[in-house]
Amino acid sequence: MISKAILDTDIRNWIAEDVPFWDVSFIDDQDREVSGYIVAKSTGILAGIEVAKRIFEIMEIRVLTARADGDYLEPGEKFLTFEGKASDILIAERLVLNILSHMSAIATKTNELTTRLRTMDLKTKIAATRKTLPGFRKYQEWAVVIGGGDTHRLNLSAMVLIKENHVATYNGIRNSILAIRERVSFSHKIEIEVRNRVEALEAAETGVDIIMLDNFDPDMIPGIIEEIREIDPKVLVEASGGITEDNYVDYAARGVDIISMGSLTHSVRIFDMSLLLNEVILPFD
Repeated sequence: MISKAILDTDIRNWIAEDVPFWDVSFIDDQDREVSGYIVAKSTGILAGIEVAKRIFEIMEIRVLTARADGDYLEPGEKFLTFEGKASDILIAERLVLNILSHMSAIATKTNELTTRLRTMDLKTKIAATRKTLPGFRKYQEWAVVIGGGDTHRLNLSAMVLIKENHVATYNGIRNSILAIRERVSFSHKIEIEVRNRVEALEAAETGVDIIMLDNFDPDMIPGIIEEIREIDPKVLVEASGGITEDNYVDYAARGVDIISMGSLTHSVRIFDMSLLLNEVILPFD
């Protein structure tokens, strides 16, 4: 769970972005009390419910019932009910739906991929990347976790990942590993992205925690993993680059420890849902 202080700051910023002055589309001197619900129109895993509930709390909308993050939903299920002032609900509506539909889409896709591997008895972890929306990364990564995936590194301060431009800057695999290891804290793992067998073996010989095989053909991987493990049995091997839901099993079946997929966060199809108000019994006058 993201800390309440950070969550509240984000929510207030989101509301201020959508309502910088007032909601000109709502004019009702009575500002009547209404009730309503959010209903699933897709099948999958619910994510973002704690964020939605906190948005309602900040907007002084009372949550009556709510399902939990990680719950499985089918079309037609009312998974959150509420009551409050109509004006407040109409302000919160789009914000809540945007959060829930995007996070649930990520969790659903992640769950589909990880479940398929488990049914095949494959132990490979499915991980996200930093290909996320600025300002919304923590929620996208949270949704990956709800779906059963791994966050990978959350930011540039969390772990060392030496990529091709680092290698170019330090003039080679070995030089980049040695230079960065000399300066980085003992508490940080070091991962390096490699583009071919020669680079992979050089990285293993120099010593890192994780070797990322970038854009490798699946059929090349078993032999390279075997050679890497002969040099360093403890090093983790990750596959990344060009991996989709259509071919990721091919990589997992070759024995990689981790598969990282940017598509978990940047290419998911939205989880469809609607927020609907119950009919107001009182006459409008």
